[in-house]
Amino acid sequence: GISCSSCSPLIHDNLIQDNHAGRGGGIGAERLSGPKISHNVIQFNYAGLSGAGVVSYSSSPRIVDNYIYRNHSNKYAGGIGGGDFSNMTIDGNQIVDNWAKVYAGGIICATNSNFNISNCLITGNEAGIYGGAMFIRRTLDVVISNTIISFNTAQVDGGGLYFTFDYSGPSLVRNCTIFGNVAIQTGGGVYSM
Repeated sequence: GISCSSCSPLIHDNLIQDNHAGRGGGIGAERLSGPKISHNVIQFNYAGLSGAGVVSYSSSPRIVDNYIYRNHSNKYAGGIGGGDFSNMTIDGNQIVDNWAKVYAGGIICATNSNFNISNCLITGNEAGIYGGAMFIRRTLDVVISNTIISFNTAQVDGGGLYFTFDYSGPSLVRNCTIFGNVAIQTGGGVYSM
């Protein structure tokens, strides 16, 4: 795929497909990178650890108007992963039918990072344990707005959203539609602990 290290490219209007990496199968941003990732099709990528579609570590990507489809992670974040002091803007994306073996079929929000997620469709994603659409843990600030979260599945808890508030800052979910999600145990739509 594409690796951004200490740089801020425009990644626009590409097909990013069938790539494999430990982190960021499709696109990886690290070391204070600030890429704008827009109007791409990001599909059929694989990550051994996290972020099969896109991943950010210690970076500030703007992920806008992409189609992120059927990416697979062997651990976390089938679609998009972020952590380690990232500041992520995720706007207007379709995040569809991604899969993670452990947490976060669609998006993982983690580890001292800020996330602004808006105007997205997050549907048909699956996690092997927690957070079919999204898994949120140890973040600084998370805002999810004007987003449809539908028909996602978690094999244990949190078919739609899974929040764990250990060492986490505030989270806000507003003007969202959350429907048709399934958790085999607890919290089909939203699970919070």
